[in-house]
Amino acid sequence: NTIVIVQDHEGPSFIVALDKRTGDKLWKMDRDERTTWTSPIVVEHGGKAQVIVSATNRSRSYDLETGEVLWECGGMTGNVIPTPIAADGFVYLISGFRGAALQAVNLANAMGDITESEEAIAWELIAIRLMCHHHSYTVIFYTFSIVTILSQRSIVKQALYSMVLID
Repeated sequence: NTIVIVQDHEGPSFIVALDKRTGDKLWKMDRDERTTWTSPIVVEHGGKAQVIVSATNRSRSYDLETGEVLWECGGMTGNVIPTPIAADGFVYLISGFRGAALQAVNLANAMGDITESEEAIAWELIAIRLMCHHHSYTVIFYTFSIVTILSQRSIVKQALYSMVLID
């Protein structure tokens, strides 16, 4: 019964929730964002509906009922266009203008600022374009954690960081 509108642009940006029957404003939150073209999604997790929006400065999850920020993270490129995708307890945040970024957020571990959280950000990919002496290169940075279950009582985490240069 709620319509959510995101207005990210070069002026004052905001997200607003409206009652779909009456048009009454349920809540409105100012956003420190530049232009995005993304659409919000509503995901139910842990019995709570949350609105998730990718953006240039911070991707955020809002409580659908109150507008309170549940979690947020940095890491997208400018002018975010793709809409987040949710599946199996994860949300995939994507951007691709002037670079590329992809983050897999584990909703069970997402709370507060998750920018540096290896538990909340299961893995991410960041690609940038470099210009060097009239040559163009794409550099892709992969960062993800591999969880190996050795037994029901013992879990080993290994972090893998690599860089790939594509000519």
